[in-house]
Amino acid sequence: MQRTFPFGVKSVADPALCQAVMAAGGTCIYRAWSLGGDCPNVDGDAKTEAYRVMASLWGAGIDLKPSYLEITNECNYEVHYLPWWNTFYLEAIRLGKLWGYPPLVLPTYAPGQPTEEWHLDLLKPALLALRDFGGLFGAHDYSVDQPNLCPCNQWLSCRHRRIYAKLVEMGLGGLGIAVTETGRGWGNSPPDVADFACWWNSVRHDPGLRFGALWTAGPTNAWPLANLNGWLLPIAQALR
Repeated sequence: MQRTFPFGVKSVADPALCQAVMAAGGTCIYRAWSLGGDCPNVDGDAKTEAYRVMASLWGAGIDLKPSYLEITNECNYEVHYLPWWNTFYLEAIRLGKLWGYPPLVLPTYAPGQPTEEWHLDLLKPALLALRDFGGLFGAHDYSVDQPNLCPCNQWLSCRHRRIYAKLVEMGLGGLGIAVTETGRGWGNSPPDVADFACWWNSVRHDPGLRFGALWTAGPTNAWPLANLNGWLLPIAQALR
């Protein structure tokens, strides 16, 4: 039986988009800047930072109630920080359960930086808790220094494959991956329908991949060339 991906979006601080997609039966991964940034203060106390971040998401977690909450985005995961991150994520998951939040998406790795997945063992307690909470491992697939998503590059546009191989090695094959952003270059290249379709057909049956979202639609002025408004229908038709 072929696996079918859910219809959905990653909504960056756009509750109306999230609500519309869920009302249509789709999946919304919602990302809100936690008190003004993508990442917590890794020089602070990990549990205190987890409380600050999760408390700042109360409106999203309780009132909006998306399918998933993405709580961090492309932060610094150098190996010496990983014990801190493990404590932070464990506390965030504990609070999410206690407060009745939706499952979380974390940590959301950027493309490249291959050593990050080599040290995922240091996050294993948090990843076990994430799996048991029904959450997903967040990652981004960009082509970065290559013009197109295809051909699929194991370090960049298909980095999720390397991450999932490491999760399987750790006995965490049951933890699915959400690719919450996919785009050409660094994410500010004009849309290319054929390239998106090529990438999708390359990855759509990948083991472990549970969700994929294109970057970006909506009023995101920092990435004007990549805006997908007006492109979503032709892309959807190509993917069909």
